[in-house]
Amino acid sequence: MMKTLSVCIPVFNQEKLVVKALDSIPRRDDIEVIVYDDGSRDGTFGVITRYRDEHRDLNMRVCGEKINHGLAYAKNRLMEQATGKYIHFFDSDDYVVTELYCKVIDMLDRADIYTFDAVTNSRVVLKVTKETDSKWPGQPLRMIRRGFLKGMSFNEDIRIAEDAPFHEAMLARNPSIVYTELPVYRYNYPRTGSLCDQRSKGAPLMNLKLKNVIYIPYINRIGGVETFCYEMGLKYGQEYDLTLIFKHGDPSMLARIAKLYRVIRWKEDMHIVCDVFIFGYAHDILDNVDAKEYVQTFHADYINRHLNPCLDDRVTKRFAVAENTAKGIREHFEWAADVQTMYNPYTVKKPNKVLNLISATRLSPEKGWNRMIQLADALDAAKIPFVWLIFTDTNIEPTNPHMVKMPPTYDILDYIANADYLVQLSDTEGFSYSIVEALSVGTPVIASAFAVAEEQGIVNGKTGFILPMDMSEIPVEAICKGVRKFSVKPNESHYETILAKGKVDYVNNDTGMVTVKTLIRYRDLELGRVVNNGEVLDITPERAEVLISKGFAEIEW
Repeated sequence: MMKTLSVCIPVFNQEKLVVKALDSIPRRDDIEVIVYDDGSRDGTFGVITRYRDEHRDLNMRVCGEKINHGLAYAKNRLMEQATGKYIHFFDSDDYVVTELYCKVIDMLDRADIYTFDAVTNSRVVLKVTKETDSKWPGQPLRMIRRGFLKGMSFNEDIRIAEDAPFHEAMLARNPSIVYTELPVYRYNYPRTGSLCDQRSKGAPLMNLKLKNVIYIPYINRIGGVETFCYEMGLKYGQEYDLTLIFKHGDPSMLARIAKLYRVIRWKEDMHIVCDVFIFGYAHDILDNVDAKEYVQTFHADYINRHLNPCLDDRVTKRFAVAENTAKGIREHFEWAADVQTMYNPYTVKKPNKVLNLISATRLSPEKGWNRMIQLADALDAAKIPFVWLIFTDTNIEPTNPHMVKMPPTYDILDYIANADYLVQLSDTEGFSYSIVEALSVGTPVIASAFAVAEEQGIVNGKTGFILPMDMSEIPVEAICKGVRKFSVKPNESHYETILAKGKVDYVNNDTGMVTVKTLIRYRDLELGRVVNNGEVLDITPERAEVLISKGFAEIEW
């Protein structure tokens, strides 16, 4: 029988702390523990094998290699060994609160990821919520469904901060996430004997021998400096050995840069020896750098923003990203006579076409909501950029970031005319006005194989594409290529053959009031009284629209 959870512990030189980690793991029949020794040079391997032999109540396996390959390598091997429905990567120098850990295990059901909070030795709480998910990308704060990780692996070229790009890749798959907010995990930091503690006592630093280093302490999700780091990789990453050093950063941007060159998170015990050290406004780690060239860059308009550049005698070259910036600095600072202009790199790229889709439909099973999700997933899998405007009054919120929910509008013909395709993936349609509108303005249609599709003018490859109901074949390449211009005349209506001619003298005395039923108790300013939940009101259409939009009422049919 499949275990509920595989607890995966990579370990390296932790003979003194790994026992506490293992002791905190609950003894349960539905979990397995796999410890991977990544070439420890102390007595770690002996400690974990003895623990396994002496604690048969813990379903534990030990594996590993004699050569140290790094955390990413060790975690990939652990994923290969795991057999549980869910995986938890557990750092060997930390531990968990056993009772709370069991609570999370008992929650494991269908979601892709279950998160929990961490507490440090100094009682700082790291809360993992929807808002802070990207801030704390560490896998120890998550139990992850193993099937969800199919096809994924840690980048073994990244020796430090391997969690960040892996976490970003997970989020890109749009996982379902349960944020338990239980303080389960205990980060054993700061602690006596750690690298930071050893440095304060004069222990030797971690020497990094590099070639060209770019130091940006804070990497945001988007921004000019972040684009500079990325473009440096595009233009120079193949020919020159580059390294980005950062302190805090957005996982998605770090993952993007890490595909081009080395990315390392700064730690206080580091000492960098390099040929060229490039930095901007931040010079806080210069005492830990031995470089042949210290290059200071100015990325902002220092004069108009009233900024004061830092001064350091070790700087050998100074560059501004534009002549206007360089000129302003030279004119305002006596020391800046040597500031030159060095434009930021940019590699000219051929843009991909963004596919523009549009739908006007309810997001319900009979209207093909599941098929819409499948089509979006197929486009994502093919790496096709797209924007899909969906005009609907349904309360469902699309989780795919490329699907944009729009408020219902009576006339969307202008939007349809500017789209590449109208999409209608219903189970059935009697007569689809959206299809008629689209074909009448030359916009092709992607439709499911409901009976009336061809009758309304959809011809495969000519005026659009008809997809099978099970979505087993989605011609993504052909859809992206598009169809030739066409002209379709709507089917003629002949209601004139049955309508009676002439006019009557009827006077319309209908007040045009709308009946609504209230959903909450509130004070109605127009009525001048408190309205109770469940009251039925006859009000103007304009007033009804306001109350319905605010969630105060619904139409009483």
